[in-house]
Amino acid sequence: MKKNKTTLRKTYNKIAFLLIIILLFILIFKTLSDGLRINSLSFAGIKVDGLYLKLNEKLILDIDNIDISGISRSKDSEPISIEDIEIGVRRAIWLVSFFERLNIPNIQYANDSSSIYFDGKQYKINVPQALAVFELRDSDGDIFLDIDTLKIKQQNIDVKGSILYYKSDGVFAFDLSSYINKRDDNIINIIGQTDFTHLNVVLDTTNLDSISVLAPYIKEFDLDVYDWMYERSYYDKVKVDFAYIVINNLKSKNIQKDIVDNLYASGIVENVSLKLDSSLLPIMANKVEVLFDEGKLLFKVKDASYGGVVADSGIVELSKFLHKQTLLKLNIQSKQAILDSRILGILSYYDINLPVSQKSGYVDGYINLDILLPTKKLETKVATSGFFKIIDSTIGISGVELFIKQADLYIKDNIVAAANTYVQFKDILDSKVDLVIDTDIKQIDLVAVPTYFNINKNNSNLVDFANKAIKTKIDFSKDDIFVDFEDHNASVEISDFIKVNINDISKLLPYAPILQILDLKSGNINLMIKNANDMTMNANLYKLNYPVYGLDGNKIQSLAISGALNNGNLLLQDSSNRLNATINLTSGDILINGNNVLVDLDEMLESKIPLFANMRDENQISQDDKEPTKITINASNTLLKLFKYEFDINQGALQTTKNGFVSNARNKNGVANLKLDNKTIEIRASNFDDEFINKIFHKEIVKGGTFGLIGIYKDGKFLGDATMSNTSVTNMASLQNILTLIDAIPSLVVFKLPGFSTSGYEIDNAKIRIGINSEFIALEKIAINGSSVDIEGAGVIDLVQEDINLQLSISTMKSLSSILNKIPIFGYLLLGDDGKITTEVAVTGKIDDPKTELSLLEDTAKAPVNILKRIFSPFQLLVDELKKESQNK
Repeated sequence: MKKNKTTLRKTYNKIAFLLIIILLFILIFKTLSDGLRINSLSFAGIKVDGLYLKLNEKLILDIDNIDISGISRSKDSEPISIEDIEIGVRRAIWLVSFFERLNIPNIQYANDSSSIYFDGKQYKINVPQALAVFELRDSDGDIFLDIDTLKIKQQNIDVKGSILYYKSDGVFAFDLSSYINKRDDNIINIIGQTDFTHLNVVLDTTNLDSISVLAPYIKEFDLDVYDWMYERSYYDKVKVDFAYIVINNLKSKNIQKDIVDNLYASGIVENVSLKLDSSLLPIMANKVEVLFDEGKLLFKVKDASYGGVVADSGIVELSKFLHKQTLLKLNIQSKQAILDSRILGILSYYDINLPVSQKSGYVDGYINLDILLPTKKLETKVATSGFFKIIDSTIGISGVELFIKQADLYIKDNIVAAANTYVQFKDILDSKVDLVIDTDIKQIDLVAVPTYFNINKNNSNLVDFANKAIKTKIDFSKDDIFVDFEDHNASVEISDFIKVNINDISKLLPYAPILQILDLKSGNINLMIKNANDMTMNANLYKLNYPVYGLDGNKIQSLAISGALNNGNLLLQDSSNRLNATINLTSGDILINGNNVLVDLDEMLESKIPLFANMRDENQISQDDKEPTKITINASNTLLKLFKYEFDINQGALQTTKNGFVSNARNKNGVANLKLDNKTIEIRASNFDDEFINKIFHKEIVKGGTFGLIGIYKDGKFLGDATMSNTSVTNMASLQNILTLIDAIPSLVVFKLPGFSTSGYEIDNAKIRIGINSEFIALEKIAINGSSVDIEGAGVIDLVQEDINLQLSISTMKSLSSILNKIPIFGYLLLGDDGKITTEVAVTGKIDDPKTELSLLEDTAKAPVNILKRIFSPFQLLVDELKKESQNK
């Protein structure tokens, strides 16, 4: 019985508890059905305000505010696993399934707030970083998330799409579209799947105004990629045609390397501006192909331009992202490039300094730059290669403009080589050139073989390097450029002015016809050139062999010369002030002024110096149509030596011609003209006085009067007529002997007048035809008309044997002849049938000690005229023609 009571009591208790629970649920249901409001509630650091809970078919929960700022977060929390995400999502789905509506407009925490809203179908979650509107459901263990919108606030991204979780595989699959740049047409489409160990993603886009949304992630990934994509590049549109990535282990310690190695992407960028450096002009392109593959980021360009220079194609490649230094490869190809400051600026930025600048024309070629980009610890390293073909272009090299007909330019690191190069410089130079430029030590090794080199088109005699190799080294490592002509012992320094040092002019003999012509074989020259119109020079010339002497008789064998450029003429001055010269750099003509010197014309005519030898070489003249160097020589207070006699010249001038020279000289009123035409010299002289003649013979042989000479000199022979008038011959050995002879003949003494005495022989006028060669002086015809005595005759002076042989006819009593001739018989008896008293005299013996004696008339006919005719008869017509020309003038 007792046992039954106990059992019954327990049954009642259970029923009572059940009834209480039922009543409690009824109460809660009633309460929730009517709606439960709690103004404020706090627990576990959480504060709830304005809670309203109501039950319809499902729960409705409205909370005005939840403050969870008092909850501390663990700093050592482990990363969330995919399992945690799965459990969290499932619990959220299970929990939310009880609600018809869930609205918490403000969830307050430390420095920000969020909100949650659920209307029984769609979720709206607003957190500081994002705003999400989505549907979430569970079907047979698989979770489906349909995203109506997911706005990533800071990046202006709006994501739409779906995410599916397949429980059987533990895989999240997603198909998302991201709207960026606040534009509905800027869309990134992403399809992929992951189990948080593996990741497969495929991506493409529409035309995007910007990809700045990726900047923070790329900057975190690699600063060099970020720099090139965001700091150096500007563009209007970006489109990713296709991209994918496969990661097999998201937990790998080398996840960055796996991303680089397994990412592939291709796309197009429009209206691109790419700056290699802020100091350089941008590379502009309408369209750039972008490719990321095998760890390399490539920008492929077609029809790009750099400061107006068109590049047919170009590639910028970035690689080795996770190495010590990122590698940048730059390749530019162009058929119409210009090597001016624009392209050279790019090369110079990477320490490839070429001392060239293109002024006109185009080049066809490419340039490759492999650049290890700098880091905080490592400097930039550049490897260079390239090739340019230059055709019909004007190139400036160290300030000198050259026309390049053709050149192949090769670049390899610090070496730039030019082969098959043909250049022109104005109308001066046409040359084949090979050169090597070392941009590290800044030196050029150059070999030029000119096919044509002439600094003056009017005169090729100045300098001619045609078909002769010229080797130089050019140092441009400093502000001043130094050019070393090592093989020629010469150098050039180029700064604000040009300094030319020629240490040994003999090295230039093969290249400078002017030096050969002037026979300049030893010496040095220094030039200082400030501009085309301002040049000075100093020169020392040695071992000179000109027929020029000082008045002391010593040959001038060396000269110290200073000079300057004035109006296109090079003015030269001898330090002794005896010689100065002017060289016209346009025509090449030379003007030489001599003062207080002796010029030996005999030596000049025999000289082997080309300047003088060419005057006598008629074959050289006829075979060469080029204009010779025109040389003009002016002389003052100068002695001219001709036929071993010295002629005192107050003023004189000599000017070379194509076939020889023309010359004139003056002494007081006396004028002499000489003309060399091929091998023939024409001589005209008149009005010279007794002082001039006496100086020639170094003694007084005549007194008063005027003297002249006209004749021809050719092949070592001279024939001409000497004239004199109104003079007295006072000091000649032959004359003294004739006077002695006259004194010894009574018939002559009786008629001798003062005009023929020991004081001299007075001559009214005279003409003597003279022939001279190396062996003889021939007096072919002597016709002297004296005041009282006339002399006629002929003879020969043997210069080898120093003998004299003259046959003379001496006529006296000239003043009585006119009277006696009127008395026929008496005049005939005294004067003879010619009306004169004539005596034949022979002068023979040595020149210094001649003998005179009477001779028969028939002896006169036997004078050695055969010698005269044999040697000098070819000149007779020439002299007569010359005399006629002089008379006509």
